[in-house]
Amino acid sequence: MSHQKSDPATTKFAVKDDERNATIRDQLTRIQDSRAFCNSARAKEFLIYVVECAVEGRTEHLKERSIGVDLFHRAPSYVTGEDPIVRVKAAEVRKRLSLYYAEEEQTPEVRIEIPVGSYLPKFHWNPLAHSLPAPIEIPTVPQNAPRLKFRSRGTAVAAVILVALGIGMAFMVRLPTRQRSNLEEFWAPVLTNGQPVLICVPSPVTYAFSSELWDIARAAHPGTYASEVERNSTPLKLDPNTPLKWKEVIPLTDLFVNKDDAYVAAQLSGFFSQLHKPNQVRIGNDFNYEDLRNSPAVLIGVFNNPWTVRMTSEMPIVFREEDGVQWIEEKGSPGRT
Repeated sequence: MSHQKSDPATTKFAVKDDERNATIRDQLTRIQDSRAFCNSARAKEFLIYVVECAVEGRTEHLKERSIGVDLFHRAPSYVTGEDPIVRVKAAEVRKRLSLYYAEEEQTPEVRIEIPVGSYLPKFHWNPLAHSLPAPIEIPTVPQNAPRLKFRSRGTAVAAVILVALGIGMAFMVRLPTRQRSNLEEFWAPVLTNGQPVLICVPSPVTYAFSSELWDIARAAHPGTYASEVERNSTPLKLDPNTPLKWKEVIPLTDLFVNKDDAYVAAQLSGFFSQLHKPNQVRIGNDFNYEDLRNSPAVLIGVFNNPWTVRMTSEMPIVFREEDGVQWIEEKGSPGRT
């Protein structure tokens, strides 16, 4: 069975192939059953497909076209540039994985990641899972050893209590002092602030069609688009050569929210509510700079949320965009992207 080259930063100990694969599949099952994935069958199928291909060494199947054909039943000759189904689903799975690990209280034995720009999963192993402290050994008393004699039952009880306290103290000495988890450290500035946290959701510009275009569609497809329900649930079908005037397209601002952004906002609101932290969801232009100055805030979205780019422009990690390509960039040395 073939594996990708070992990464010393993430693989610091040897694990047998069968044990390694069993651990990966166990983590895969946990992820499928998690809140982040339980409501998306397609996301589960995508994650299972790429992980199983990696585990079984079938890395040649982890190409965009192969995934589109095998998983999404596209024709072998389909144009990947015109049908981004694989890229879209991979981006969704990456978001769901990030949410899953953000909610985990304990570091798992193996962490599954799908790097941006690739469909080949990476498996980051937790070395602490294989370096547990040795158990405390309690010496046994030989059968022929002389027995201790106590003058009274009270003395015997006291001796038992002292022994128990001694063992308890030994365990307490061996156990490390609990430190705050990375998740607790990350959210500490928000949770310790007295103001409600603002969950800021962008409302990108969308477009609707005027009644004239719907009339053309009804004439071309009799019996369809007759009601508001149909117009909201059935895509508009027009001849590709139908002339279009700009007055027939209506821009809609501060009206709709991206489905993924709404999902993240709901997850965050539930997360803060569990921690008894008051929170408010603000949509579109329902917040301003003064609100962001006075309250802790979570900005959802990057390139569809102008506040994110503006508020992070002076930070060590910034968001960049050029010629349709978007990336995250580190200022200064080493300047990773």
